[in-house]
Amino acid sequence: CFIGIGTTIINNINICEDVQTGGGSVIVKNISEKGLYLGIPAKKTKNDKTSKKVIVPTDISFNF
Repeated sequence: CFIGIGTTIINNINICEDVQTGGGSVIVKNISEKGLYLGIPAKKTKNDKTSKKVIVPTDISFNF
Protein backbone atom coordinates (compact mmCIF):
# COMPACT_ATOMS: atom_id res chain seq x y z
CA CYS A 1 0.00 0.00 0.00
CA PHE A 2 1.01 3.63 -0.41
CA ILE A 3 0.39 6.07 2.45
CA GLY A 4 0.49 9.72 1.36
CA ILE A 5 2.61 12.32 3.14
CA GLY A 6 0.91 13.68 6.26
CA THR A 7 -1.70 10.93 6.45
CA THR A 8 -2.91 10.28 10.00
CA ILE A 9 -3.91 6.75 11.01
CA ILE A 10 -5.99 6.65 14.19
CA ASN A 11 -5.25 3.82 16.68
CA ASN A 12 -5.25 0.13 15.62
CA ILE A 13 -6.34 0.28 11.98
CA ASN A 14 -5.99 -2.56 9.46
CA ILE A 15 -5.34 -1.55 5.85
CA CYS A 16 -5.45 -4.17 3.07
CA GLU A 17 -2.96 -4.41 0.21
CA ASP A 18 -3.32 -2.25 -2.92
CA VAL A 19 -4.57 0.78 -0.99
CA GLN A 20 -3.43 4.34 -1.68
CA THR A 21 -4.17 7.29 0.59
CA GLY A 22 -3.93 10.92 -0.38
CA GLY A 23 -1.63 13.25 1.51
CA GLY A 24 -3.20 14.73 4.62
CA SER A 25 -5.99 12.14 4.78
CA VAL A 26 -7.20 10.83 8.13
CA ILE A 27 -7.89 7.09 8.38
CA VAL A 28 -10.41 6.44 11.16
CA LYS A 29 -11.60 2.90 10.39
CA ASN A 30 -10.35 -0.32 8.82
CA ILE A 31 -9.92 -0.39 5.04
CA SER A 32 -10.72 -3.82 3.62
CA GLU A 33 -11.22 -2.94 -0.05
CA LYS A 34 -8.44 -1.85 -2.42
CA GLY A 35 -8.64 1.62 -3.93
CA LEU A 36 -7.77 5.29 -3.49
CA TYR A 37 -8.90 6.93 -0.24
CA LEU A 38 -8.96 10.71 0.24
CA GLY A 39 -10.19 13.27 2.74
CA ILE A 40 -10.95 13.83 6.39
CA PRO A 41 -12.17 11.25 7.22
CA ALA A 42 -10.75 9.28 4.28
CA LYS A 43 -13.35 7.85 1.91
CA LYS A 44 -12.92 5.68 -1.15
CA THR A 45 -13.02 7.57 -4.45
CA LYS A 46 -15.06 6.41 -7.41
CA ASN A 47 -13.68 3.31 -9.07
CA ASP A 48 -13.53 4.53 -12.67
CA LYS A 49 -10.86 4.52 -15.36
CA THR A 50 -9.73 8.09 -14.59
CA SER A 51 -8.71 7.30 -10.99
CA LYS A 52 -6.49 4.29 -11.72
CA LYS A 53 -3.23 6.19 -12.20
CA VAL A 54 -1.83 8.26 -9.37
CA ILE A 55 1.17 10.49 -10.01
CA VAL A 56 3.50 10.65 -7.04
CA PRO A 57 6.35 13.18 -7.03
CA THR A 58 9.65 11.54 -6.23
CA ASP A 59 11.84 14.63 -5.92
CA ILE A 60 10.54 17.56 -3.92
CA SER A 61 12.73 20.54 -3.16
CA PHE A 62 11.90 23.74 -1.31
CA ASN A 63 13.63 27.05 -1.88
CA PHE A 64 13.18 29.58 0.91
